[in-house]
Amino acid sequence: MGAVQACIQRDRGRECCDATSLFGEDAFYRDNFYDCEEGTATQDHLFRIKPLKSVRDQARLKYSKTRTFTSFAYFRAKKDLCACTSQTRKHDGSPLSRNNLGRSNSGKNFGISSAQSSSCPYLNNMPEWTEEENPHCTDGPLWQKGTGTGIMVRNGPDYKKNRLKSPSTWAMYEALSLDAVKHSEKLDSIIGTIVPESKLADIRRQAGSASSADCSGGRPLEWKPGCALPRIICINLMLPYGTGVTPWSKDDGCSVVGFFGVTPETLHHLRDLDNAPACVRLFKDFFEGPAGKPGGPTDDPDRSLDRRLMKGKKQDEQGGLLKAVAYCQNPEDVNLPEAFRKFNGKPCLVTRSGYIVKDPNNEWIELGIDVRRFSLLARKCLQSFRGMLPKAKLHYGFWIQATEDEDQPEALLCDVFCHGFNMDSDPIPYEPEVYVEPMRQLSD
Repeated sequence: MGAVQACIQRDRGRECCDATSLFGEDAFYRDNFYDCEEGTATQDHLFRIKPLKSVRDQARLKYSKTRTFTSFAYFRAKKDLCACTSQTRKHDGSPLSRNNLGRSNSGKNFGISSAQSSSCPYLNNMPEWTEEENPHCTDGPLWQKGTGTGIMVRNGPDYKKNRLKSPSTWAMYEALSLDAVKHSEKLDSIIGTIVPESKLADIRRQAGSASSADCSGGRPLEWKPGCALPRIICINLMLPYGTGVTPWSKDDGCSVVGFFGVTPETLHHLRDLDNAPACVRLFKDFFEGPAGKPGGPTDDPDRSLDRRLMKGKKQDEQGGLLKAVAYCQNPEDVNLPEAFRKFNGKPCLVTRSGYIVKDPNNEWIELGIDVRRFSLLARKCLQSFRGMLPKAKLHYGFWIQATEDEDQPEALLCDVFCHGFNMDSDPIPYEPEVYVEPMRQLSD
Protein backbone atom coordinates (compact mmCIF):
# COMPACT_ATOMS: atom_id res chain seq x y z
CA MET A 1 0.00 0.00 0.00
CA GLY A 2 1.33 3.41 -0.93
CA ALA A 3 1.90 6.17 1.57
CA VAL A 4 -1.23 8.05 2.54
CA GLN A 5 -0.93 11.77 1.77
CA ALA A 6 -2.71 14.41 3.85
CA CYS A 7 -4.82 16.87 1.91
CA ILE A 8 -3.31 20.34 1.81
CA GLN A 9 -4.76 22.04 -1.27
CA ARG A 10 -8.55 22.01 -1.46
CA ASP A 11 -11.03 23.04 -4.07
CA ARG A 12 -13.30 25.75 -2.64
CA GLY A 13 -16.28 24.23 -4.42
CA ARG A 14 -16.18 21.13 -2.21
CA GLU A 15 -16.85 20.62 1.48
CA CYS A 16 -14.50 17.66 1.90
CA CYS A 17 -11.08 16.57 0.77
CA ASP A 18 -10.02 13.99 -1.76
CA ALA A 19 -9.95 10.36 -0.78
CA THR A 20 -6.21 10.65 -0.26
CA SER A 21 -6.75 12.31 3.11
CA LEU A 22 -6.38 10.00 6.07
CA PHE A 23 -9.20 11.53 8.09
CA GLY A 24 -10.87 13.85 5.59
CA GLU A 25 -11.75 17.50 6.09
CA ASP A 26 -14.06 18.69 8.83
CA ALA A 27 -15.32 21.81 10.57
CA PHE A 28 -12.12 22.43 12.50
CA TYR A 29 -10.08 23.41 9.49
CA ARG A 30 -9.65 27.14 9.36
CA ASP A 31 -11.19 27.76 5.93
CA ASN A 32 -14.28 25.85 6.99
CA PHE A 33 -14.89 27.25 10.47
CA TYR A 34 -14.58 30.78 9.18
CA ASP A 35 -14.43 31.99 5.61
CA CYS A 36 -11.09 33.65 6.31
CA GLU A 37 -7.84 33.37 8.19
CA GLU A 38 -8.14 35.79 11.06
CA GLY A 39 -6.86 36.19 14.61
CA THR A 40 -3.97 37.44 16.66
CA ALA A 41 -0.55 35.91 16.36
CA THR A 42 -1.11 33.96 19.58
CA GLN A 43 -4.08 32.19 18.03
CA ASP A 44 -2.63 31.48 14.61
CA HIS A 45 -1.77 27.90 15.52
CA LEU A 46 -5.48 27.24 16.02
CA PHE A 47 -6.36 28.19 12.47
CA ARG A 48 -3.39 27.96 10.13
CA ILE A 49 -3.45 24.99 7.80
CA LYS A 50 -0.09 23.24 7.73
CA PRO A 51 1.04 20.08 5.95
CA LEU A 52 0.48 17.00 8.08
CA LYS A 53 3.82 15.25 7.70
CA SER A 54 3.01 12.11 9.62
CA VAL A 55 0.26 10.04 11.11
CA ARG A 56 1.39 11.37 14.50
CA ASP A 57 0.57 14.92 13.41
CA GLN A 58 -2.87 13.85 12.27
CA ALA A 59 -3.50 11.98 15.52
CA ARG A 60 -2.47 15.05 17.53
CA LEU A 61 -4.90 17.18 15.49
CA LYS A 62 -7.71 14.71 16.08
CA TYR A 63 -6.97 14.67 19.80
CA SER A 64 -7.33 18.45 19.94
CA LYS A 65 -10.66 18.22 18.10
CA THR A 66 -11.92 15.51 20.43
CA ARG A 67 -11.16 17.65 23.50
CA THR A 68 -13.18 20.53 22.07
CA PHE A 69 -16.12 18.29 21.24
CA THR A 70 -15.97 16.77 24.73
CA SER A 71 -16.11 20.25 26.28
CA PHE A 72 -19.06 21.08 24.11
CA ALA A 73 -20.89 17.85 24.98
CA TYR A 74 -20.36 18.52 28.71
CA PHE A 75 -21.81 21.99 28.31
CA ARG A 76 -24.88 20.63 26.50
CA ALA A 77 -25.49 18.05 29.21
CA LYS A 78 -25.17 20.70 31.91
CA LYS A 79 -27.52 23.02 30.05
CA ASP A 80 -30.15 20.30 29.62
CA LEU A 81 -29.86 19.36 33.28
CA CYS A 82 -30.50 22.95 34.33
CA ALA A 83 -33.52 22.99 31.97
CA CYS A 84 -32.74 26.45 30.72
CA THR A 85 -35.73 28.05 29.09
CA SER A 86 -35.56 30.20 25.98
CA GLN A 87 -38.66 32.17 26.95
CA THR A 88 -37.96 35.82 27.63
CA ARG A 89 -38.90 36.80 31.18
CA LYS A 90 -39.27 39.87 33.36
CA HIS A 91 -36.83 40.75 36.11
CA ASP A 92 -39.06 39.00 38.67
CA GLY A 93 -39.02 35.77 36.66
CA SER A 94 -42.53 35.99 35.22
CA PRO A 95 -43.05 35.64 31.44
CA LEU A 96 -42.74 38.86 29.50
CA SER A 97 -45.53 39.74 27.11
CA ARG A 98 -44.63 41.19 23.71
CA ASN A 99 -46.99 44.08 24.52
CA ASN A 100 -44.79 44.94 27.52
CA LEU A 101 -41.50 45.00 25.67
CA GLY A 102 -39.27 47.68 27.08
CA ARG A 103 -41.87 49.08 29.48
CA SER A 104 -41.83 49.25 33.23
CA ASN A 105 -44.62 48.01 35.47
CA SER A 106 -46.06 51.51 35.51
CA GLY A 107 -46.53 51.36 31.74
CA LYS A 108 -44.16 54.25 31.05
CA ASN A 109 -41.86 54.10 28.09
CA PHE A 110 -38.49 52.78 29.21
CA GLY A 111 -35.96 54.04 26.68
CA ILE A 112 -37.74 52.75 23.59
CA SER A 113 -38.36 54.92 20.59
CA SER A 114 -42.02 55.12 19.71
CA ALA A 115 -41.46 56.71 16.31
CA GLN A 116 -42.67 54.30 13.68
CA SER A 117 -40.42 55.92 11.11
CA SER A 118 -37.38 54.57 12.93
CA SER A 119 -38.08 51.04 11.71
CA CYS A 120 -38.74 49.45 8.36
CA PRO A 121 -42.42 50.08 7.57
CA TYR A 122 -42.84 46.59 6.16
CA LEU A 123 -41.42 44.77 9.20
CA ASN A 124 -41.38 47.06 12.25
CA ASN A 125 -41.38 44.30 14.85
CA MET A 126 -38.23 45.19 16.81
CA PRO A 127 -38.26 48.48 18.77
CA GLU A 128 -35.23 50.75 19.01
CA TRP A 129 -33.49 51.34 22.34
CA THR A 130 -32.50 55.01 22.65
CA GLU A 131 -30.82 55.19 26.07
CA GLU A 132 -27.03 55.31 26.35
CA GLU A 133 -26.76 52.41 28.81
CA ASN A 134 -27.53 48.91 27.61
CA PRO A 135 -31.00 47.54 28.37
CA HIS A 136 -31.71 44.34 30.25
CA CYS A 137 -32.01 41.46 27.82
CA THR A 138 -35.34 40.60 29.43
CA ASP A 139 -36.68 43.81 27.86
CA GLY A 140 -35.87 42.48 24.38
CA PRO A 141 -35.91 42.08 21.55
CA LEU A 142 -34.41 45.53 21.05
CA TRP A 143 -31.94 47.08 18.67
CA GLN A 144 -29.62 49.99 19.32
CA LYS A 145 -27.65 52.23 16.95
CA GLY A 146 -24.02 51.30 16.68
CA THR A 147 -21.34 53.75 17.70
CA GLY A 148 -18.76 52.59 15.17
CA THR A 149 -16.42 51.78 18.05
CA GLY A 150 -15.48 48.79 20.16
CA ILE A 151 -14.73 46.22 17.44
CA MET A 152 -11.12 45.19 16.94
CA VAL A 153 -9.84 45.89 13.42
CA ARG A 154 -6.51 45.66 11.66
CA ASN A 155 -3.94 48.37 12.27
CA GLY A 156 -0.56 48.80 10.59
CA PRO A 157 2.21 49.12 10.02
CA ASP A 158 3.02 45.75 8.43
CA TYR A 159 -0.04 43.93 9.75
CA LYS A 160 1.03 40.69 8.09
CA LYS A 161 4.08 40.58 10.36
CA ASN A 162 2.96 42.38 13.52
CA ARG A 163 -0.72 41.30 13.60
CA LEU A 164 -1.66 44.45 15.50
CA LYS A 165 -5.29 45.40 16.05
CA SER A 166 -7.02 48.38 17.60
CA PRO A 167 -10.63 49.31 18.41
CA SER A 168 -12.60 50.77 15.52
CA THR A 169 -13.21 54.52 15.70
CA TRP A 170 -16.17 55.24 13.41
CA ALA A 171 -18.65 53.79 10.91
CA MET A 172 -19.59 55.05 7.44
CA TYR A 173 -23.28 54.11 7.76
CA GLU A 174 -25.65 54.25 10.72
CA ALA A 175 -28.39 51.79 11.64
CA LEU A 176 -31.94 52.75 10.67
CA SER A 177 -33.79 49.57 11.60
CA LEU A 178 -33.29 45.96 12.64
CA ASP A 179 -36.02 43.37 12.29
CA ALA A 180 -36.52 39.62 12.07
CA VAL A 181 -38.78 37.75 9.67
CA LYS A 182 -39.40 34.15 8.65
CA HIS A 183 -41.19 32.45 5.80
CA SER A 184 -41.95 28.98 4.47
CA GLU A 185 -38.96 29.40 2.19
CA LYS A 186 -35.50 30.86 2.69
CA LEU A 187 -35.61 34.61 2.17
CA ASP A 188 -32.68 35.32 -0.13
CA SER A 189 -34.04 38.67 -1.32
CA ILE A 190 -35.38 41.56 0.78
CA ILE A 191 -35.67 44.70 -1.36
CA GLY A 192 -38.24 44.07 -4.03
CA THR A 193 -39.66 41.06 -2.17
CA ILE A 194 -40.46 41.98 1.41
CA VAL A 195 -39.82 45.69 1.01
CA PRO A 196 -40.92 46.91 -2.43
CA GLU A 197 -38.59 49.50 -3.91
CA SER A 198 -41.48 51.95 -4.15
CA LYS A 199 -41.91 51.68 -0.37
CA LEU A 200 -38.38 52.74 0.53
CA ALA A 201 -39.45 56.37 0.99
CA ASP A 202 -39.40 56.23 4.80
CA ILE A 203 -35.94 54.75 4.79
CA ARG A 204 -34.68 57.23 2.20
CA ARG A 205 -35.72 60.16 4.37
CA GLN A 206 -33.54 58.90 7.21
CA ALA A 207 -30.41 58.05 5.20
CA GLY A 208 -28.11 61.08 5.21
CA SER A 209 -30.91 63.22 6.59
CA ALA A 210 -30.50 66.96 6.78
CA SER A 211 -31.36 67.01 10.47
CA SER A 212 -27.92 65.70 11.42
CA ALA A 213 -26.02 66.84 8.33
CA ASP A 214 -23.15 69.26 8.11
CA CYS A 215 -24.84 72.57 7.28
CA SER A 216 -21.67 74.51 6.57
CA GLY A 217 -22.27 77.11 3.88
CA GLY A 218 -25.97 77.16 4.69
CA ARG A 219 -26.81 73.98 2.72
CA PRO A 220 -27.04 70.51 4.28
CA LEU A 221 -25.18 67.54 2.92
CA GLU A 222 -27.60 65.08 1.33
CA TRP A 223 -27.25 62.03 -0.87
CA LYS A 224 -27.95 62.78 -4.53
CA PRO A 225 -28.13 60.60 -7.66
CA GLY A 226 -24.70 60.10 -9.10
CA CYS A 227 -23.09 59.76 -5.67
CA ALA A 228 -20.11 57.41 -5.58
CA LEU A 229 -21.64 55.37 -2.73
CA PRO A 230 -25.16 54.07 -2.11
CA ARG A 231 -27.58 55.89 0.13
CA ILE A 232 -28.88 52.67 1.77
CA ILE A 233 -27.33 49.34 2.70
CA CYS A 234 -29.60 46.38 3.45
CA ILE A 235 -28.01 43.40 5.23
CA ASN A 236 -29.86 40.08 5.29
CA LEU A 237 -28.44 37.65 7.87
CA MET A 238 -30.02 34.26 7.14
CA LEU A 239 -30.02 31.98 10.18
CA PRO A 240 -30.91 28.26 10.01
CA TYR A 241 -32.65 26.41 12.82
CA GLY A 242 -30.90 23.11 12.14
CA THR A 243 -27.43 21.97 11.20
CA GLY A 244 -28.22 20.80 7.69
CA VAL A 245 -26.65 17.41 8.35
CA THR A 246 -29.84 15.60 7.31
CA PRO A 247 -30.19 16.40 3.60
CA TRP A 248 -33.90 15.60 3.37
CA SER A 249 -34.93 17.85 6.28
CA LYS A 250 -36.36 21.25 5.40
CA ASP A 251 -35.04 24.22 7.32
CA ASP A 252 -36.20 27.63 6.14
CA GLY A 253 -34.82 29.41 9.21
CA CYS A 254 -35.28 33.13 9.71
CA SER A 255 -33.68 36.36 8.52
CA VAL A 256 -32.41 39.26 10.60
CA VAL A 257 -32.69 42.30 8.34
CA GLY A 258 -30.92 45.57 8.96
CA PHE A 259 -31.15 48.84 7.04
CA PHE A 260 -28.28 51.33 7.26
CA GLY A 261 -28.08 54.88 5.92
CA VAL A 262 -25.05 56.87 4.79
CA THR A 263 -23.84 59.37 7.38
CA PRO A 264 -23.18 63.08 6.73
CA GLU A 265 -19.53 62.49 7.63
CA THR A 266 -19.21 59.95 4.82
CA LEU A 267 -20.88 62.35 2.38
CA HIS A 268 -18.41 65.01 3.46
CA HIS A 269 -15.46 62.73 2.64
CA LEU A 270 -16.91 62.04 -0.81
CA ARG A 271 -16.28 65.68 -1.72
CA ASP A 272 -12.55 64.90 -1.92
CA LEU A 273 -12.05 61.21 -2.67
CA ASP A 274 -8.30 61.60 -3.18
CA ASN A 275 -7.90 62.60 0.48
CA ALA A 276 -10.79 60.54 1.87
CA PRO A 277 -10.14 57.86 4.51
CA ALA A 278 -9.02 54.55 3.08
CA CYS A 279 -12.23 52.81 4.18
CA VAL A 280 -14.25 55.12 1.89
CA ARG A 281 -12.09 54.26 -1.11
CA LEU A 282 -12.21 50.54 -0.29
CA PHE A 283 -15.98 50.51 -0.11
CA LYS A 284 -16.22 52.53 -3.33
CA ASP A 285 -14.17 49.85 -5.11
CA PHE A 286 -16.28 47.12 -3.50
CA PHE A 287 -19.48 48.88 -4.56
CA GLU A 288 -18.29 49.14 -8.15
CA GLY A 289 -17.58 45.40 -8.36
CA PRO A 290 -19.82 42.73 -9.92
CA ALA A 291 -23.29 42.34 -8.42
CA GLY A 292 -26.62 40.69 -9.11
CA LYS A 293 -29.64 42.55 -10.45
CA PRO A 294 -32.87 43.11 -8.50
CA GLY A 295 -35.24 40.25 -9.28
CA GLY A 296 -32.47 38.41 -11.15
CA PRO A 297 -31.64 34.69 -10.85
CA THR A 298 -30.08 33.60 -7.58
CA ASP A 299 -27.51 31.49 -9.44
CA ASP A 300 -26.09 34.53 -11.24
CA PRO A 301 -22.28 34.29 -10.76
CA ASP A 302 -22.08 38.06 -10.26
CA ARG A 303 -24.46 37.71 -7.30
CA SER A 304 -22.02 35.58 -5.29
CA LEU A 305 -19.37 37.29 -3.17
CA ASP A 306 -17.16 34.30 -3.91
CA ARG A 307 -16.65 36.01 -7.27
CA ARG A 308 -14.55 38.65 -5.46
CA LEU A 309 -11.87 36.11 -4.50
CA MET A 310 -8.52 35.88 -6.23
CA LYS A 311 -7.67 32.24 -6.72
CA GLY A 312 -4.31 31.06 -5.51
CA LYS A 313 -3.90 33.80 -2.89
CA LYS A 314 -4.58 33.55 0.83
CA GLN A 315 -7.84 35.14 1.81
CA ASP A 316 -6.42 37.18 4.69
CA GLU A 317 -3.99 38.76 2.21
CA GLN A 318 -6.72 39.94 -0.16
CA GLY A 319 -8.15 43.42 0.26
CA GLY A 320 -11.65 44.45 -0.74
CA LEU A 321 -13.53 41.49 0.77
CA LEU A 322 -16.55 41.83 3.06
CA LYS A 323 -15.93 41.09 6.72
CA ALA A 324 -18.48 40.42 9.46
CA VAL A 325 -18.32 39.87 13.20
CA ALA A 326 -20.72 39.10 16.03
CA TYR A 327 -19.40 39.98 19.48
CA CYS A 328 -21.24 38.87 22.62
CA GLN A 329 -20.82 41.54 25.29
CA ASN A 330 -21.99 39.33 28.16
CA PRO A 331 -20.65 35.78 27.60
CA GLU A 332 -20.89 35.08 31.33
CA ASP A 333 -24.68 35.54 31.22
CA VAL A 334 -24.95 33.20 28.25
CA ASN A 335 -22.78 30.57 30.00
CA LEU A 336 -20.60 30.23 26.93
CA PRO A 337 -18.05 27.43 27.47
CA GLU A 338 -14.45 28.55 27.87
CA ALA A 339 -13.43 26.48 24.85
CA PHE A 340 -15.60 28.66 22.62
CA ARG A 341 -14.98 32.10 24.15
CA LYS A 342 -11.78 32.45 22.15
CA PHE A 343 -13.96 32.64 19.02
CA ASN A 344 -16.12 35.46 20.44
CA GLY A 345 -15.58 38.55 18.31
CA LYS A 346 -13.46 36.77 15.71
CA PRO A 347 -14.28 38.23 12.28
CA CYS A 348 -14.93 36.10 9.23
CA LEU A 349 -14.79 36.83 5.55
CA VAL A 350 -18.08 36.54 3.69
CA THR A 351 -17.31 34.78 0.42
CA ARG A 352 -19.19 31.67 -0.70
CA SER A 353 -21.82 32.31 1.98
CA GLY A 354 -22.64 35.82 0.73
CA TYR A 355 -24.57 37.49 -2.06
CA ILE A 356 -24.75 41.05 -3.37
CA VAL A 357 -27.53 42.82 -5.27
CA LYS A 358 -27.22 46.41 -6.49
CA ASP A 359 -29.82 48.94 -7.56
CA PRO A 360 -29.32 49.93 -11.23
CA ASN A 361 -29.59 53.57 -10.10
CA ASN A 362 -26.91 52.96 -7.42
CA GLU A 363 -29.19 54.15 -4.62
CA TRP A 364 -29.06 50.97 -2.55
CA ILE A 365 -27.14 47.76 -2.15
CA GLU A 366 -28.28 44.50 -0.52
CA LEU A 367 -25.79 42.13 1.11
CA GLY A 368 -26.81 38.66 2.24
CA ILE A 369 -24.99 36.23 4.55
CA ASP A 370 -26.28 32.65 4.60
CA VAL A 371 -25.09 30.84 7.73
CA ARG A 372 -26.16 27.58 6.06
CA ARG A 373 -22.92 27.85 4.08
CA PHE A 374 -20.83 28.10 7.24
CA SER A 375 -19.03 25.08 8.67
CA LEU A 376 -20.84 22.26 10.45
CA LEU A 377 -19.35 23.32 13.78
CA ALA A 378 -20.60 26.90 13.39
CA ARG A 379 -24.10 25.67 12.51
CA LYS A 380 -24.07 23.22 15.41
CA CYS A 381 -23.09 25.98 17.83
CA LEU A 382 -25.90 28.21 16.57
CA GLN A 383 -28.43 25.40 16.96
CA SER A 384 -27.24 24.52 20.47
CA PHE A 385 -26.89 28.07 21.80
CA ARG A 386 -29.93 29.68 20.20
CA GLY A 387 -31.98 28.97 23.33
CA MET A 388 -29.63 31.36 25.16
CA LEU A 389 -29.75 34.16 22.60
CA PRO A 390 -32.52 35.96 24.58
CA LYS A 391 -29.89 36.51 27.29
CA ALA A 392 -27.24 37.82 24.89
CA LYS A 393 -26.16 41.37 24.12
CA LEU A 394 -24.70 41.20 20.62
CA HIS A 395 -22.70 43.74 18.66
CA TYR A 396 -22.71 43.14 14.90
CA GLY A 397 -20.15 44.83 12.69
CA PHE A 398 -19.38 44.80 8.96
CA TRP A 399 -16.47 46.28 7.04
CA ILE A 400 -14.17 45.84 4.03
CA GLN A 401 -10.88 44.07 4.60
CA ALA A 402 -7.67 46.08 4.24
CA THR A 403 -4.26 44.53 3.67
CA GLU A 404 -1.90 47.39 2.78
CA ASP A 405 -0.46 49.89 5.25
CA GLU A 406 -1.98 52.84 3.40
CA ASP A 407 -5.45 51.30 3.80
CA GLN A 408 -5.17 50.79 7.57
CA PRO A 409 -6.46 51.10 10.20
CA GLU A 410 -9.67 49.50 9.04
CA ALA A 411 -12.96 51.25 9.80
CA LEU A 412 -16.47 49.87 10.02
CA LEU A 413 -18.92 50.02 7.18
CA CYS A 414 -21.82 49.76 9.64
CA ASP A 415 -22.68 48.24 13.01
CA VAL A 416 -25.70 47.64 15.25
CA PHE A 417 -26.50 46.24 18.69
CA CYS A 418 -29.14 43.58 19.28
CA HIS A 419 -30.39 42.71 22.77
CA GLY A 420 -32.53 39.78 23.89
CA PHE A 421 -33.36 38.32 20.49
CA ASN A 422 -35.28 35.01 20.45
CA MET A 423 -34.87 33.16 17.17
CA ASP A 424 -37.92 30.99 17.80
CA SER A 425 -40.58 33.53 18.80
CA ASP A 426 -39.44 36.99 17.70
CA PRO A 427 -39.29 36.70 13.88
CA ILE A 428 -42.62 37.70 12.35
CA PRO A 429 -44.15 35.49 9.64
CA TYR A 430 -43.91 36.96 6.18
CA GLU A 431 -47.00 36.48 4.06
CA PRO A 432 -46.37 37.55 0.47
CA GLU A 433 -48.96 39.81 -1.05
CA VAL A 434 -49.54 40.67 -4.65
CA TYR A 435 -48.38 44.27 -4.86
CA VAL A 436 -49.98 46.27 -7.66
CA GLU A 437 -48.30 49.55 -8.57
CA PRO A 438 -50.95 52.30 -8.73
CA MET A 439 -51.72 53.55 -12.21
CA ARG A 440 -50.31 56.93 -13.08
CA GLN A 441 -52.85 59.55 -13.90
CA LEU A 442 -52.59 60.84 -17.41
CA SER A 443 -51.93 64.54 -17.66
CA ASP A 444 -54.20 66.66 -19.79
